[in-house]
Amino acid sequence: MKKYSILAALIILVVIIINYDQETTPVVQYKVVKVLDGDSVMIADKDSHRVVELAYIDTPELDQQFGIEAKKWLLEQITGNNSFVEIRAVANSTKVVLLADGVNLNRTLVVLGYAWLDSETKQLPQTYLQDFKRVQDNKIMLWSLPEYQRIPPWIWREDSLL
Repeated sequence: MKKYSILAALIILVVIIINYDQETTPVVQYKVVKVLDGDSVMIADKDSHRVVELAYIDTPELDQQFGIEAKKWLLEQITGNNSFVEIRAVANSTKVVLLADGVNLNRTLVVLGYAWLDSETKQLPQTYLQDFKRVQDNKIMLWSLPEYQRIPPWIWREDSLL
């Protein structure tokens, strides 16, 4: 009996650890009208359309390396979900976490190497920081490029204004 109690406690601990940094705000379902790029989509509810940006991340611009690939990947995830996604608001932000079939698409873009962490976000979830470091260390996607070709999107946008 003691063996089962320890096993149950371990299972509960694992569930707590896995869900530790998940947002606690409500999740709302929307229809995606258009994928604009790798980190912004146009959504619709019964009353209106609006553009939302994905929280915590910044994907390459469409004219940067991997920009089109990031957009294409996001579109594939949403299309496979019949164009409906769940959105979780992020505290003190206008940005959102996009979920398709319960999968956090923002974080997955980081894990796949399609995104930088957002330079303007002051407190990033620990899981995003760990994933970002792992992707960089393993030279996945963006991080497989030579350093001089890895231009963060916020720098790219500034340079394109000049």
